[in-house]
Amino acid sequence: MRGLDANRTLVLVDGHRFVPTSNVGTVDLSLIPTFLVERAEVVTGGASAAWGSDAVAGVVNIILDHKLTGLRGEAQAGISEEGDGYNMKVALGGGTSFADGAGHIILGAEYSYDEGVGDNYTRDWGREEWWFVTNPNFATNGQPARIWTKNVHYASQTPGGLIATGPLRGTAFAPDGTPFQFNFGEVWGDDQIGGDGYGIGSWTGVNIRQPHERV
Repeated sequence: MRGLDANRTLVLVDGHRFVPTSNVGTVDLSLIPTFLVERAEVVTGGASAAWGSDAVAGVVNIILDHKLTGLRGEAQAGISEEGDGYNMKVALGGGTSFADGAGHIILGAEYSYDEGVGDNYTRDWGREEWWFVTNPNFATNGQPARIWTKNVHYASQTPGGLIATGPLRGTAFAPDGTPFQFNFGEVWGDDQIGGDGYGIGSWTGVNIRQPHERV
């Protein structure tokens, strides 16, 4: 909230601090079964006065449904139109009173699985390699300082290695170690437009959606 780091937003459950789940004190909300949540309250501005520096950005208070009676269930599954990204989720929650209403117990559990989605090159728009290149001569050539264009990839590395400077500049190595002459495209800093090196860019190997399994 307010553009501040997550560790400046305090997460509470029923008004109590939740156990941090990272080394910077943030909380993973996926640890709270959604079937047990009744509502969420958000407080900003002045929250730090009551809760300290953890709440400079504000406070999120997750209120559980303490009156949940009976069972609630959910099952869902999906897949992307590209045939990947399979995901599924099953959840069950329930509650009951005991001792003539003097007490109430609630339980909830969820299981979800997501195989994730690969990097940009798994998509048509990603295979066009759109990216920004820095224009060092923007003050004189009449073009923007940052140019958004396609067919952009690294001019400084290849999977097998590339000599980028010196008298052997442009000597690249195939996966089996065989040297070959690298074809530099239009070089803009560490990037180039065109030439060899297709598939080696800023988002290579960075998944569009991370795989996960959660219980």
